[in-house]
Amino acid sequence: MKEKLLLLAPDFFEYPYIITENIENKYQVDVINNENNLYRELWNNSKLRKLLRFLFKHIYLSDQKKIEKLVFNEYIKNPLFKDHYDVIFCIKGDLFPDCLYKLLKNNNSNSRFIMYQWDDTKLLQKTSHFKYFNERYSFNKDDCKVFNMRYLPMFTRVKNDIDISNKRIDILLVGTIDRAHKKRLIILEKIYKKYSSKYNILYYLYAKNADVFTYLKLEKKPLSFDEYIDLMAKSKCVLDIGLKNQKAPTTRFNDAIITNTKVITNNMNIRNYYKENIDFINDKKIEINEAFVRSPYLINNNVIGMTINKWIYELQLL
Repeated sequence: MKEKLLLLAPDFFEYPYIITENIENKYQVDVINNENNLYRELWNNSKLRKLLRFLFKHIYLSDQKKIEKLVFNEYIKNPLFKDHYDVIFCIKGDLFPDCLYKLLKNNNSNSRFIMYQWDDTKLLQKTSHFKYFNERYSFNKDDCKVFNMRYLPMFTRVKNDIDISNKRIDILLVGTIDRAHKKRLIILEKIYKKYSSKYNILYYLYAKNADVFTYLKLEKKPLSFDEYIDLMAKSKCVLDIGLKNQKAPTTRFNDAIITNTKVITNNMNIRNYYKENIDFINDKKIEINEAFVRSPYLINNNVIGMTINKWIYELQLL
């Protein structure tokens, strides 16, 4: 008889499906999307309120309690919360009410509670849910030291029919833009304005909100993973413009390894993770290194992406 596993994960690039597919021989897997849009909308609905939360801790705590109660009332309708599980596996989880973690802990007191962070903790809404997990992993080396987590890079999705023979795009950026990404958008606009006549630049920007204003073309739906990887395979370089406080590598770095794509990034901390096929830009004085764009990709057989099977093995889920 299979063990039961509850996967709490954001619905991002079909990752919950991929994880489920690779562990379902051992586990009966149930999935709950733990990124509730209501949480984000309530938290970001007022700039003044956000400022007050920043200035006064009691307002922050009061608002958090009210918002989590509203989100809790949405989630608790799901009958899965009444089931017993051998493993509770959470990815990210900062938009999921702490009271639901407590409920799961009480109902599954002898179960394994595993958490994996694929975002920097400074970008999370909260870290108070960490205490419910005794097995913690992160893709960020610095966060591992601070929060007593084990370092584990994010897995790379492998597409079997990747054709890297036609690198016709000089610089690619596939990403999501919303109100919180204003700085990133300004940098992208500067790069396009300065270099679009010199390089073949392709941006695919999915606009999460209707009130994002830019002269760049915005798309109404995100790319599928296969569409994204096909574009990566056709690109010499991919842009990685990190958010403020972002230190660890995004999944683009892993995807770039399997598509032989170089990375241009403003994240200077990447030197602690990768040494080759990386170049850096300064946010304040943007200069694209032509020699880097035109140079061949350096093959290093010792640098390989983390496979899903190896990732699951490291989490002791096989």
